[in-house]
Amino acid sequence: MLLYHPTDHHIHAHRSVHRGTLEMPKHIQGSTAIIIITGSRAAKIYSGNDENFIRECNVFRRLGRHPNVVELHYVQDRTIVLQAGRCLREILKEGDISNEQQEKWVSGLACGLQYMHDNNVIHADLNAANAIISGDDVAMWLDFGGSQIDDQEALANYDEYSYRPPEHPDPPISQATDIFAFGCTVFEIETGAPPFYNETKHMSQDGKLSYVEDMYRQRFFPSVENLRFRSIIMGCWQGRYESMSELNQDLNSMRVQRSQSLPWYYFPAMRTAIREGLCRLWPYLNL
Repeated sequence: MLLYHPTDHHIHAHRSVHRGTLEMPKHIQGSTAIIIITGSRAAKIYSGNDENFIRECNVFRRLGRHPNVVELHYVQDRTIVLQAGRCLREILKEGDISNEQQEKWVSGLACGLQYMHDNNVIHADLNAANAIISGDDVAMWLDFGGSQIDDQEALANYDEYSYRPPEHPDPPISQATDIFAFGCTVFEIETGAPPFYNETKHMSQDGKLSYVEDMYRQRFFPSVENLRFRSIIMGCWQGRYESMSELNQDLNSMRVQRSQSLPWYYFPAMRTAIREGLCRLWPYLNL
């Protein structure tokens, strides 16, 4: 449900409690709106783009509240006021992300995406730049101005690093394209950079798009050999998952396997040490 508060006209700069200094708003120029972040709130101001504004409002109305979808505070005039957080892509650029954080973020974003799909919403622009991490370390999706809802055509088409799955030259926006892009996001969470970033970082925007699209169409993907989420990522890229429910089942299985403590005899080094010790004690014992 959208909440309207006619007395809240602006997002103001505020004084930091622990420093006593004025915290200035952060301005971000998006493709369809200007975003002003101040403290715990972000004001997304649309100007001259009714279709995206209406689409985003309709998606929020459909989704309501979910832990892994950014929280809507209220809408007034052409401004959508949301919960603020740190951009996931910017956090990943800083590096030094623990395995526990990565797993928590991947799991949370997977739950959020399944919730969207269950409510007949296709995001259509999934990437680490369209996710935030809240103050209590929860990963959330945002930016629904280009999303597809029910049978309405999507107004967005992903970014250059998660542009298209390889099955078709120009596949229609669907749950399958969202899942493919989710794999790209998981790859970025674990490696710190999107697929083919090093190969394309000095290219123009069009050059990046052309290069990555060509790689995907030829089924050339970055190596995931040493990644913990390699099976999830390749499952997304190869079209193994028909739904986010299937993907979440795999994620849950991975968590269970990691949480189970293995007995000592599963570790070769332990078996070898015990065998050598026994042989020293009983030289004639044939082990």
